[in-house]
Amino acid sequence: SGAKLMYTTDGSVPTPPQTNTQQGNTGDNEEKCTNYIINGDCEGSDATCFVSYNGDEKKDVNRITDGVGYNKSRGIKVHAIANRENTWDTQFFIYTPNHVWKVGEHYRFSMKVRADKAARISLQTHTTPHNYIWYEILWGNIDVTTTWKELTFEGEISEQQTKGDASDYQDLQTIAFNLNEEDLENNYYFDDIVWESTDGCATSNGFDIVVRDNPGKESKDGKFTINGTSNYVFRLFKDGYLPSVPVTRSYIKKDKQFTIPIVSIVGDEKYYYDDIWGIDVVGANGITGNGKDYPVNWNQPWDRPVNFSFISPEGEMLFNQDVMTSVSGGWSRQDSPRSFKLKSNKVFDGLNHLDYDFFPLKPYIRSKGLLVRNGGNDWCRFMDPAMTTIVHRSGIDLDVQSTLQVAEYINGEFRGILNLRELNNDKFIYANRGYNDEEIDYFENFNFTSGTGDAWWRLIELSENINGNGVYEEVKQLLDIDEFTNYMATEMFLGNSDWPNNNVKGYRSRDDGRFRFILFDLDQIFNRWCDMKHLSTFDGQFANEQLVILLKNLLANDAYRKKFIDTFCIIAGSVFERDRVTAMVDEIANSMRPMLELDGRSPDGTANEIKNTMWSRMKEILGPQGQLEQFQPVRLEELKRQTVKLSSNIPDAHAHITINGIDVPYADFNGYLFQPIQLEAKAPAGYRFAGWT
Repeated sequence: SGAKLMYTTDGSVPTPPQTNTQQGNTGDNEEKCTNYIINGDCEGSDATCFVSYNGDEKKDVNRITDGVGYNKSRGIKVHAIANRENTWDTQFFIYTPNHVWKVGEHYRFSMKVRADKAARISLQTHTTPHNYIWYEILWGNIDVTTTWKELTFEGEISEQQTKGDASDYQDLQTIAFNLNEEDLENNYYFDDIVWESTDGCATSNGFDIVVRDNPGKESKDGKFTINGTSNYVFRLFKDGYLPSVPVTRSYIKKDKQFTIPIVSIVGDEKYYYDDIWGIDVVGANGITGNGKDYPVNWNQPWDRPVNFSFISPEGEMLFNQDVMTSVSGGWSRQDSPRSFKLKSNKVFDGLNHLDYDFFPLKPYIRSKGLLVRNGGNDWCRFMDPAMTTIVHRSGIDLDVQSTLQVAEYINGEFRGILNLRELNNDKFIYANRGYNDEEIDYFENFNFTSGTGDAWWRLIELSENINGNGVYEEVKQLLDIDEFTNYMATEMFLGNSDWPNNNVKGYRSRDDGRFRFILFDLDQIFNRWCDMKHLSTFDGQFANEQLVILLKNLLANDAYRKKFIDTFCIIAGSVFERDRVTAMVDEIANSMRPMLELDGRSPDGTANEIKNTMWSRMKEILGPQGQLEQFQPVRLEELKRQTVKLSSNIPDAHAHITINGIDVPYADFNGYLFQPIQLEAKAPAGYRFAGWT
C-alpha cells in the first residue's frame, strides 16, 4: 500500500531517483556522439554517404529507392550477379566524405540488412570507394538472411585498418561490403545506417562509467497496452522501504510462426554495447585471443546480470529468472550472434539453480546453467546437435549434451535460431550426476579447476606398468573403463579435428570415483578443416597428449586391446551404421529445417556431408589398410577381419545381442569384427531365445 510502480522498457532496472547526478543535477547522462552518416534512415533523398556498385551496371551510383527499406520504407538496394569473377564484382560502400577515421578512434556502427537469398558478405576498409586499404573491419564477415537483421558493432580503428600493407597511414573514409562472396544472383537491402564516433561520449572518456539516473516511468494503475515486441522491468518504491525485487516480462510479437520455444534475454544495453562494459562489442576494454590479435571485449570472461525467459511456442512463459550471462566459445566468439552462457547465481533471491526441466531426455536433477550456442564452426548449426543426438539415442554409456532448438531474442531483437544446450563444464556434472564443485576433481584440457589432479597423475603412472600384477584392476578403480573406451572410439571414428589437443573435459567424484569424459563440440568432425588423419597423428604431433599417452599405455594390455577393438567396431557398425545414420539425420534435419529457414539457413549442406561421409567412413577407418590398422598399438594385423551382419527379429521389444560381452545398440550391427568373437542373444521379458538363423 502506498508504493509507486515504476517501470522501464529498455532492459535497465528502475533505480531510486538521485538527488545529485554527474551531469549538473539534470539526470541527463546520455551519450553525445557524432554521427558522420548523412540521411542514415534513407527517408530523404541525399545518398552522398551510400555508393552502390551493381554487378551488372559496373558503375558507381548514389541511389536510395522507395519501398525497399525496413517496413517498406525508403532504403538501398544492390543487385549481385551470378557467374562473377571476383567477390568484389558487386559492392556497397558506406562513405564519410566529411570525416577521416584515425587510429585509436572509437566508433559505433549499426545498420539493418537483408537479402533475397541467404548469403555471406565480406568487409574491407577503403579510402574513397574502390581504393582498398585492408580486408577486415566490423565483424569481418556478415551472414545475411532473408529477414531484416539489425547489426550493431562498437570498436576502435586499428592501425592495419588505416594502413594496410602500406608504410604510411591512409585516409580511411569507407567501409566496403563485398556482395559477391556467393556466386549467385541476389538482391541486398540496407537501411537505418549509423557510423558515429564515440570519443565525445561519456563512456569513452577513460574507463569511468557514468551512472544514469534511471527511475523509469510511473504507472498509476498497473495496466499496459502492448502493440509490438516489448520488454518491461517493474519495481516498487516506497519511502522508508527497500525497493522491491525487479520483475521482468517479455512480450514477443509473433511475426514468425515459431514451432520452437523462445529464449528472451533482457538486460541493460550497456552490458552488451557499452565501449567499456559491453560483452558483445569490440569495445575499448578487451583482451586478445580466440583468433584476434587485437583486444576485443567479447574475449573477456565477464558476467553481466540479465533476465531470462523461456516461452513456449504457444506464448506461455514456462520459466523466468534473473541470471548472469557471459560470452562462450573460442574462435566462434567472432561470429554474430555470439554464443552466451546463462548461469544461475544466488545473488538473485538466493536461487542458485534453474528449476525447470529443459531437456526431457535427460534425468533431471537441477541445472545451474545453460548455453545458447551459435553453431560454432558450423554455419548450418546442425553438425554438433545432430551427432550428439545420434550418440545419445544409441544408449551407449557416454556423457553427451542435450540440445533444443530455440529462437533467441535479446532486448526484443531477434538474434536467430540457435541451439539451447547443457553446459559442458562442471555444471554439466551437477545437472547429470548431482555432484557439487567441492565433490569433484574436474579438468578442462587437463587444467584442474575443481579438486586436484592427484588421482589423474596416479592413473597415468599406473598405466605405464599396465601389465604389472593387479595394475589393470587398479586402473579400473580410477577410470570408468567402459565410458573412456566409448569416448575414445567415438572421437576417433568421427575424426574430430579439434581434439585431442583441445576440447577435453573430464571429472570424477572425489569419493573414490572414476574419471569420465564429456563428448562435446563436434563441429569439426570428419577432418573438415584440414587433411590430417587423427589415428596416424597419435604417433606424431599428438603423441604427447595426455589422452593419447593413456590410450597407448592401456593398449599394451591384451585384455584392454581386445575390448577397445570390439568397442570401436560396435561404435562403427551399430551407433554409426550408415543406413541408420542416414535415416536419423534426415529425421533431425526435417525437424530443424523449417525454423532454420526462418533464419536464412538450411541444415541440408551439413546433413548431406554427414550422410555421404558415413558411406565411406567404415571402410576408410576399419577396412584393410584402414586408419585403425595403421595405428600400431592396436596391432590389428594380428587378427582376422570378418564382415558381419547381426539383427534381431524383434528389435522393438528390446532384445539384446552382445559381442564379447559388450552390448550392441539397437540389437543391430553391420560392419567389421575381429576374431575371436563370442555372440550372445538375450531375450526380453515375455520372449525366449529360439536360435540363430
